[in-house]
Amino acid sequence: MIEVVLFLFGKPEWEIENLGEVSASEIREKAEELKERLQRIAEIVEKLENAGWKRGGATLYDIIFYKDITAEEAEKELRQLGIDPEEVGLTEIEEEEEEEEVEEDGGSEGIAE
Repeated sequence: MIEVVLFLFGKPEWEIENLGEVSASEIREKAEELKERLQRIAEIVEKLENAGWKRGGATLYDIIFYKDITAEEAEKELRQLGIDPEEVGLTEIEEEEEEEEVEEDGGSEGIAE
């Protein structure tokens, strides 16, 4: 299984160098950059959803999708969708990790291994 992570944006101190002395023009530049980044992320979200990727949730800074394919298949599919694999975070989730997550969520109670 492959997980795709889309980073939205971080804390202001991550996004803007020398935040304490930032100028109005630097803030405007960052605003334009964030707008472009979020527009691209919206395009990627639509493409992933239309291609059958499932939402795996979100974190404070990311949106996560997953699909039961190999890393090689995921990279090929992303390219076919017009998404550079370098634009997203790709992680291969091993079967063992998936089982551990189910156990932590209580989803495997009463099942003998």
